[in-house]
Amino acid sequence: MDTDRTFYKTLNGVLPRLAYTDYRYPGVGRWTRHLDPDQLEACVYGYHYTDDQYLADWLGETIYTCEPCPEHEPVDGLSKLVTCRLKLVHRFDTWTPKVQRLFAIDCAEHVELRDFAGWSDDAGQAEQLDWAINEIREFADDNRSVHELLAVRHDVKRLNRESFNYSIRGRASLVYQASGGLLFQNPVDLAVNTAREARARSVFGMAERRWQGARLVEYLEGRR
Repeated sequence: MDTDRTFYKTLNGVLPRLAYTDYRYPGVGRWTRHLDPDQLEACVYGYHYTDDQYLADWLGETIYTCEPCPEHEPVDGLSKLVTCRLKLVHRFDTWTPKVQRLFAIDCAEHVELRDFAGWSDDAGQAEQLDWAINEIREFADDNRSVHELLAVRHDVKRLNRESFNYSIRGRASLVYQASGGLLFQNPVDLAVNTAREARARSVFGMAERRWQGARLVEYLEGRR
């Protein structure tokens, strides 16, 4: 078993986010009940956890580092691992609604810049979009009003409609969706949906996934 990797468990408090169960995790520092290691199956039986590369796929209201059972090998479920018992080690108090919103905007900004930076550019429109993204990030950071956000969203929509540059249009489209989510979506759902949409649009899917995981860890560890 790889003891050098950091593993993560995402929950809604102490309740599973996606599983249809009322099981409550026992809290930090305590092992869950021990399940049958011979019956482990992804999405069916066992305790699920992940690493930083796939963390953005499984975001919840709370994020913990965790320790899987040291006595039995986990089952590989591709974007997750399955173990017969699990211990929550540390809860990240840094995973706040504000950080969830900022992470979503980061994902919306990053993907098109990475994928299409080599395309011919309209400097004026690119500067306008960069300014708009910064204003939207200020709103996510509680420094702008709803009225100001709505005005910026109007500018972003116009860029998406009028620009002939695919890089600008692609970024503007994703940023427009994410900025609407700032008003109407739960912050966790916004983070999940924007990260997923960014990966879907990227022609460098695994690289985008790794970038998102690294950015998440930076936020969780308070390095941003």
